[in-house]
Amino acid sequence: MLTRGLDARVHFDGQLHCDLMEMDRVLIRRYRNPLRILHPRATTTTTCCATSCTGASA
Repeated sequence: MLTRGLDARVHFDGQLHCDLMEMDRVLIRRYRNPLRILHPRATTTTTCCATSCTGASA
């Protein structure tokens, strides 16, 4: 339960975010099915994240 924090947010998939208010709850559950994450072979995780955050091409 959130009791402090002026700019608390929850981000979903790096795209959507929701501002949290006092007394909000965030419930995280394990996904029941296996999850496959697609990642380009030629890039590193660092490069991929930097490209996603800045919008620049690697």
